Amino acid sequence: MAETNGDDDRVTVLEMPAGHTPTWRNLIPSNRNPSAVVRECGDEEKVVTMQELRRKHSGSAKDIKPNVRMGCCKLYSVTYYSPIFGFHLGGFSGRICVQGSGRPSDLVGCQVGSILVAINGKTCGVNANYSIVMKKMRQVIVNPPVTLHFVDNEDFISYFVAAGMANFSLRITSTERLDTLHATLQRRCNTTIISLEIINLSIDGRMLLADVTSAIVGSNIEKLYLCGSIIGARGLQCLPCAFGLLKQLKELNLFESQIGEEACNALCTCLPDWSNLEVLSLDKNRLNNQCCVMLANAMRGNTTMKALNLRINSDIDEEGLGNFVQVLRNGETIEGITSSNHQLVIRANVSRMPPELQRLIRINERSIHISKDQMIRKKVAMVMFRGGFTTNHLARMPVGLMPFLIHFMGDPENAIEMNHGCPFAAAYCFIRNCDCADVFGFPSFERLRIESLERENEELRVRAQASDDTIRALEAKVKAMEADAPAKKKLRL
Repeated sequence: MAETNGDDDRVTVLEMPAGHTPTWRNLIPSNRNPSAVVRECGDEEKVVTMQELRRKHSGSAKDIKPNVRMGCCKLYSVTYYSPIFGFHLGGFSGRICVQGSGRPSDLVGCQVGSILVAINGKTCGVNANYSIVMKKMRQVIVNPPVTLHFVDNEDFISYFVAAGMANFSLRITSTERLDTLHATLQRRCNTTIISLEIINLSIDGRMLLADVTSAIVGSNIEKLYLCGSIIGARGLQCLPCAFGLLKQLKELNLFESQIGEEACNALCTCLPDWSNLEVLSLDKNRLNNQCCVMLANAMRGNTTMKALNLRINSDIDEEGLGNFVQVLRNGETIEGITSSNHQLVIRANVSRMPPELQRLIRINERSIHISKDQMIRKKVAMVMFRGGFTTNHLARMPVGLMPFLIHFMGDPENAIEMNHGCPFAAAYCFIRNCDCADVFGFPSFERLRIESLERENEELRVRAQASDDTIRALEAKVKAMEADAPAKKKLRL
């Protein structure tokens, strides 16, 4: 059965005929002529195989063209009787593929990189609409059993995994499974497991971190969730040593792990050197304002962190959160603000967020929509015009940034970043009352004209002085000649 984008065709061929040549467009054969070889390109075109594509572009996630020949493929079906499939799908180059699962054991029959070609016998071919396929999957799973057809190609699976499309999340909820963690990560699927969740384990925090560290060092784990485990101060005492070996972690979640001041201090010793960490979640712990001070000091200068979650920590208030202003806006100089973190978003449950921190977070939240330079200009304007208009801050700024700030001040949409204290009249006031020629590093039109006239006047003065000197010299010469005239007359007589 030839694949289509519709859902009115049914798969009846469950084995690949010897004469069929699978391509990216036609993975499964046609019922009308199962042994027919589908021609995807002219004789003059070079035929590209999946094996060649994998060797040449592995890891680059290059799109696969319809005429790429897949080589040896396995067509099979899997029937699901429970209301959960146990895996999640993702689109890749027009196909719907198995991208990962909650844990490796959830994958029954299929594997990461398996290509979905039919749902209950109805095909989903190349360029099938991902949203429509997902809607269909949700509809059929309500009334199991559900039969899915997959195609596996080893070259494609390797290409898919190397391109970073695979995404396993391994969840551990018992100490028995923790004991086998190392063996699990060393099996064939270890390269696809990037997320590890350890939930509600009643085990000593020091032992937990030691076991986890020894198991995942050298793995591809990027996200670590230690939620509901009693880590506490004792466990985090070995944190610098443990996470010093796990620099690849991009996300760390310590939800409800009984972390207080002592444990937070141990965590903060790792943060300055943890350049890969992007998300840190410390929700529902025992943090207070002093913990905010420690976290802010540890994160100062960090420009890679994207999210810090401090929700459900009742001892944190507006005063404690105010310490994070220095992370989002490092000082009041242009250099300091430029080197600040322009993507970090801090989430906390407080009755009132510090106004300046709230405005800085609002700017950072727009990092996906505006450029870094635009965010810097917004922060500079907010700082320089805090509490109303003053010219002293602006006069100390690099001249290259000033025209942008004058333009920024005239935009009413930027009023909130300037704390509503710098209307367009401020630009007019600045221009009228400041020495723009000195502040901006270039003269105005009037100043240029004045300087031109002054130079011309100076040239005329110099020439006039030279003329006066010439006249005086001639007058002196005439007087000398007149004085010598009677003596020369007597000599002639």
